[in-house]
Amino acid sequence: MGKASAVDVLRLQIRQNELIQQKEVLEQDYLAEQALFNNLLNRDENIAVEVVKQMIIPEEDVFILTDNLQLNP
Repeated sequence: MGKASAVDVLRLQIRQNELIQQKEVLEQDYLAEQALFNNLLNRDENIAVEVVKQMIIPEEDVFILTDNLQLNP
């Protein structure tokens, strides 16, 4: 018990390499999407995008009042 054949070890190493490559591909995909998102916001591509876990939607509408109506197109 507790002994693995050389074939089993080789299979595990291959699987580990596949997972490492998949992780690297996902990281590159994430960076590409981050750059695209930052381009849409007209800011540096390398700025980290913060994702919030939960957003609270107010029960009632909240209006922003300003004294200067020239800000409104």
